[in-house]
Amino acid sequence: MAINITITAFYASLLTLLYIGLSFNVIRLRFKLKVGVGDGGQEQLTKAIRIHGNFSEYMPLALILLVGLNLAEEIALGYMCLVVFCLLVEFYML
Repeated sequence: MAINITITAFYASLLTLLYIGLSFNVIRLRFKLKVGVGDGGQEQLTKAIRIHGNFSEYMPLALILLVGLNLAEEIALGYMCLVVFCLLVEFYML
């Protein structure tokens, strides 16, 4: 049995780009609202910080599970779950 996680690596790279985008969003809001540390009581910045934090907390676990599903040849279910997770992150950002 050959182990092929190329598609998982592709999704990992896309998620890395999303993570960088979330980071830049927090940085942009910090400059815009002139807040260096914490959230400064700004609801918009608090939301952006939590989105970034939640993504960084849960995405490694999601990728590990995706690799596990890939190795178990249940990859379609894994990709479906990953897409739903990403859509929820994007929806929450609105």
